Amino acid sequence: MSQPIAYSYDLNDIWESNCPQGVNSTLEAHLKHSPRWNFACKTNADQTAIWPDNNPYQLFVKSTGMPDHSTEMDGSSQTPSKAALAYKIKVAKPLPSLTSQVFRQNPSNGKTLGLNTPIGFAVNGVPFYSSLTSDNAEFVQGVLGEKKGHDDCMGYFNAQGEYYYATAPPCLFAASEGKGQGKDFDGKYDQYTFQNGYGEFIRGDDSLLRWSTKMEGAPFVIGIALDGYFIYSPFDENGDEHTGLDNCNGKNYNGTYAYFSTLHFPYTVGCFGPGVTEDTVLNTTITTSSTTKCKPGRYARDVNHKQCLPCPAGRFNSEGGSCKGGVCDGFVDTQCSGLCEEGYFCPPGSSSPREQVCGGVQYYCPEGSAQRSAVDAGYYSTPLDEAEEFGEFNGTRSREGRNRMVNSFTRTSQTICPKGYFCNGDGHRRACSAAGSFGNVTGHTNSSCNGACPVGHYCLPNIGNPIPCPAGTYGGTKGLKSSACSGLCDEGYYCPPGSISPTQIACPAGRYGEVKGLRTDACSTSCDGANGNCDPTVCEEGYYCPLASTSGRQNECGGEDVFCPSGSGSPTTATAGSYTTGTYSVEGKPQSKFDEARRFDEAVCEKGRFCVAGKKGLCAPGRYGSSTGNIKPNCDGPCKEGYYCPEGSTSETQIRCGGTNFYCPLNSSVPLAVPEGHYSKLGGVDTRSAAEQCPRGSYCMGGVARLCPAGRYGSTVGLTTPSCSGPCKQGFYCSEGSTSVTQIACPAGRYGTGGSVDSSCSGKCKAGYYCPVASFSVTQLQCGGDMVYCPEGSGLPMNVTVGSYSVGGNATTRVNEEVCAVAGHVSPAGEYTVKNDSGDKNLCPSRTRTSNDNVRPRPAQLMEVDKVTDIPNMPGQHVHVDYSIDPENEYRYESGYPGNV
Repeated sequence: MSQPIAYSYDLNDIWESNCPQGVNSTLEAHLKHSPRWNFACKTNADQTAIWPDNNPYQLFVKSTGMPDHSTEMDGSSQTPSKAALAYKIKVAKPLPSLTSQVFRQNPSNGKTLGLNTPIGFAVNGVPFYSSLTSDNAEFVQGVLGEKKGHDDCMGYFNAQGEYYYATAPPCLFAASEGKGQGKDFDGKYDQYTFQNGYGEFIRGDDSLLRWSTKMEGAPFVIGIALDGYFIYSPFDENGDEHTGLDNCNGKNYNGTYAYFSTLHFPYTVGCFGPGVTEDTVLNTTITTSSTTKCKPGRYARDVNHKQCLPCPAGRFNSEGGSCKGGVCDGFVDTQCSGLCEEGYFCPPGSSSPREQVCGGVQYYCPEGSAQRSAVDAGYYSTPLDEAEEFGEFNGTRSREGRNRMVNSFTRTSQTICPKGYFCNGDGHRRACSAAGSFGNVTGHTNSSCNGACPVGHYCLPNIGNPIPCPAGTYGGTKGLKSSACSGLCDEGYYCPPGSISPTQIACPAGRYGEVKGLRTDACSTSCDGANGNCDPTVCEEGYYCPLASTSGRQNECGGEDVFCPSGSGSPTTATAGSYTTGTYSVEGKPQSKFDEARRFDEAVCEKGRFCVAGKKGLCAPGRYGSSTGNIKPNCDGPCKEGYYCPEGSTSETQIRCGGTNFYCPLNSSVPLAVPEGHYSKLGGVDTRSAAEQCPRGSYCMGGVARLCPAGRYGSTVGLTTPSCSGPCKQGFYCSEGSTSVTQIACPAGRYGTGGSVDSSCSGKCKAGYYCPVASFSVTQLQCGGDMVYCPEGSGLPMNVTVGSYSVGGNATTRVNEEVCAVAGHVSPAGEYTVKNDSGDKNLCPSRTRTSNDNVRPRPAQLMEVDKVTDIPNMPGQHVHVDYSIDPENEYRYESGYPGNV
């Protein structure tokens, strides 16, 4: 049926001065409010075509829409704008025939009920509007715990400032009428309770008053819809909500049809009824011809049945069908098009998978639902939109908010109420908590919550779950009532949300917490857990901070064997071959005692150094370190011969030993002075590596060995002056390096008076004399008799030649020989003269040697060759005599001599 239209009088209107008794009885409630609005009974010639029952009575309604009660909201009032409302409303309408086909409107379609226009009037003249917005979202419900733009009498203002109701108002009747108004509250109108239906938490439980739920004479008429059917109060005389309502929120009542206000959507009028219930639809069957197509929502069973049957409840047929020539092109069984979509229900004869929106959150509709199912106490309807916050939503002023509301009308299941909430069966889950307590069981059905808030949490009123104690605090006991919990976390510790101890988690090693109330493992007041870029506290270099430290200088690092970089949780042992550094112990420099306990880094041991247990030392004297990272005092090896290495040397040839007066053996740390009477050897002039005592025949000064000078001798070792042991003995000579006072005998024919330097000795023996080996006088021995002679330099007397005679000197010191000129005339003795050529014959001297003389033998020493002769006064020493080779009989003392002098 179409919606009644607002219009004024027309020429066909025939007004009666008094309404018929039947009309007056029906309008009793409205008549009591006649000063608030105008109405009259009339007939209209046009109505015959409109109303098939030919009921001529109509009600002409004209109202300003002004309420007869305060419009106060949260302590302030808004004055409504006057409206100019005029509608013809058919009254006293009979029930429709059960055998006639009923086509139902979509109850979720706001256009069907009018958009921002009245759908009826309350008994005080205030219009009723639909509770749906233009995009089919309910605006009555909103976020639980917030007021939704209505005043204390559940009145609203439209965009023009005109006042209207969307639910049964609690302020229609005075208390004296006994029709449901509760006690006055602080001089304000009491609200119709929406605690269960709408979740209103405005002033606390005392102000959530409702229509009296058990009252004689209930239900009461509270208004009339524009289709002429009355709207009744929400409870019957037993205090129960009305049952058996159809999809338009109405049912047959007292011989006619009526709407009943409810605590849930659609609240007053869902659609202009009568609507359809399962019973009414099942009893309707449409007979068609063979060429008639069944309407949507119906089907023809087969070609032999010309009846269009309604699709069964829970199913739908969107197209209908027909049987032409014995062939049906529609559905022929009860499956129809399929199951009703979840979130919706399909009464019999449904033509859409979304035939009826399931309704408010107090209902749920699984797939294939024939009717909506009421949510059980202890359960709430699901699914919840993520943004709804436990099934609540933020209002309908934005598209997003309206979309969320639509979701609240299409719940598909029910879920048991979780801990921290109670569910009274209206589909919502509400916070079940008080200060210090919460609901600690599932399936809770009332707001009484006695479970003590668990440790690590606090509980506030109307907040479902216990709230974790904020980061930086802890909850050490049950029943905490504020975010302060049990207090701040201790220094050196941090407390994430939900902590139960002041020492919940120790600040990590390497960090420190110097204040209370730290929130994260950064242990820094600049870090609140949300800022990922904050700087954590860091233990200072030279110190270490174990777990739960309260200072950046919690502990000094320790000794030289450890170091602590910034952020250390414990000391780090120095690496072998490295040393620790600090503020004063700078790399490459000697370590300092001033920072011995606060080292914060390490460095590899330099050349010439060794490092053990973090301490740096110089390579040992006499050793060198040419590489880094040495770990032993001996470093890389001993210093090379001819060089010395003080401690800390980096090369095996660190320093050259020096002059000849020093020597440096292997592993020398300092040059060694050559002792007196010693000389240095092996190596260059400045790289001598050994020292040795001066040998015989030499003397040593300044580390240099020299031969004793010629003419002197050195018979002992270790001589220190050129004087050596003294001058060579007379009769002998001493060449350089001589080791004996009688080193070499002066040769025969020469003599030495002492200190002779070579074989020349002191000179030749005097003529007339002879000087055997080792002679020490120029006239060592007289030559002898007449038969011998001794020229200068004779080492032995020479025999006079036969036919010659000795001359010069005297009888014992002849120096030469002459040939006798008169052969055979030898005077036996004495003088002789030589005649001249006159023939005189002279005689030769008697000392002339003749062949028949008894020849005196040659001295024995002249007859021996290579005879070894002992040297006087020198036992064990001797000379080699070989007159054929060396007429001067030179010899050498047989003794070794330094080869390097």
